[in-house]
Amino acid sequence: MSELGRIAKEIEKKKNLELNLPKYMNTMHTLYHRFAYIHLALNYYTCGEMFVEEMELPDSLRKLAGRVHEIIQDGLLENLSADKLVAQVKEIDKIRTEIMEGVTLLTSYVDCLQIYEYVLNRVEYRFGDVVFPFRYNDSGFTQRMMQYILKDKDRMVMRTKVSQVIGQLPMRMTKQRFFEIVRENFSMYLGSEKSDLDDLLYMLRTCAAFDEPKQVPEGWEKIFNAYRRLKNTDYKEISEEEYEKCREDLISATEYIHRINNMYQMLQEVVNDVYILLLSMPYALTETKELESCRTILRYVQEQIKSKRKDAFEGEEAEKLLESFEKLEGKQEQLYELFSENDYLLDSMDELMDTMKSIMVDKLYLSLKQIAKLASNSRYIELHKVRKTELVEEDYLDQVFRSFMEDMELSFKENVKIVNRARMAAVLQALPTFLRNMDECEMYIRQALMNCSDQTEKLACVELLMELMEQ
Repeated sequence: MSELGRIAKEIEKKKNLELNLPKYMNTMHTLYHRFAYIHLALNYYTCGEMFVEEMELPDSLRKLAGRVHEIIQDGLLENLSADKLVAQVKEIDKIRTEIMEGVTLLTSYVDCLQIYEYVLNRVEYRFGDVVFPFRYNDSGFTQRMMQYILKDKDRMVMRTKVSQVIGQLPMRMTKQRFFEIVRENFSMYLGSEKSDLDDLLYMLRTCAAFDEPKQVPEGWEKIFNAYRRLKNTDYKEISEEEYEKCREDLISATEYIHRINNMYQMLQEVVNDVYILLLSMPYALTETKELESCRTILRYVQEQIKSKRKDAFEGEEAEKLLESFEKLEGKQEQLYELFSENDYLLDSMDELMDTMKSIMVDKLYLSLKQIAKLASNSRYIELHKVRKTELVEEDYLDQVFRSFMEDMELSFKENVKIVNRARMAAVLQALPTFLRNMDECEMYIRQALMNCSDQTEKLACVELLMELMEQ
């Protein structure tokens, strides 16, 4: 057992807290600091390469990245005063919030585009001959789908397959039955924390694309224009030419979103690392050689970004940098193992707050809790969100369900049937317990196919399901 592990065990037993708490806090800050520096050096190099190579990026995203570059220059590559450190922490928190707002907006565009992708997939065969696979019949195809679902005995895999199948089947369900199913799933949260039910509501609203994007940041016009065209198309009377244009817009917007999303993800990784470094800086002890290797990489990346050369990150200087990377090899994994073995304590230390205040390590503890979140696998984790720990009662359940039902009813009024079916399919696909067993699953597949009288839509669904089985 490591020295840190021994200290953690003693804290669990509430032994020698005056001595062990400061040791634990300072050691964990140092581990996180060293890990974040190495992680940043590697991520920042990749991020720099992506920004140099990816010429078609929104100005709003480039400006955000520019502010991150400034913090790395002023906060990590130069000496910071205490006042300036506080200002840098506030700035990196603000940048992180703006990134998350951008990702949320991007996600709302993705949700809307997925609804119209569903629609386009189901009108595609209106413009050609309807030819089903040889010897196709609903019962036989249902059996084939069940064999595909049951092929893998792992329950999670089967559940994933059922969800995917629901998303591609023809949607033939009454509003009443649909709302009954949603209500049944909401009712499972009676007695749970309100935040859990809120999370389910948020997921369903996202799947149904209720939150229509209204903002158009600099450089996002291509995405917005594609969404507007898809939304305003009359799918009852759509022509083949209109269909092709909508399909082109969808593909173009999706590819552009993918590029922006990749940059947001990488930038968020860098921001999380910088945030950890700024929070841990007053308390951490670091190895000079290790730190200098990281700084060498950071300085190099800054120079290449400022140069704006197309051949940046190439040539002799880039090859020389290999030595700095080699010095860091394997250390990131060692540090991760050390702090991840001992961060479990942070979930149960609130009860020691009085003791921590008495020995003046309460600020270290609060800093460490934030750092642990930033170092987790959830890159977009909320740092300041307070969970609703109150338990769900019938009144709150009714309120949440009514909120969802009203938005769905509004969609039924404002949109054509095929768009509403897309929303319903997306919601059912996301519900954790829509179909409770394989008998219900088989019955749902068979009825969905048999109740679809639109042969062009049924053919599209069959083709999509066959593609799913072949993956």
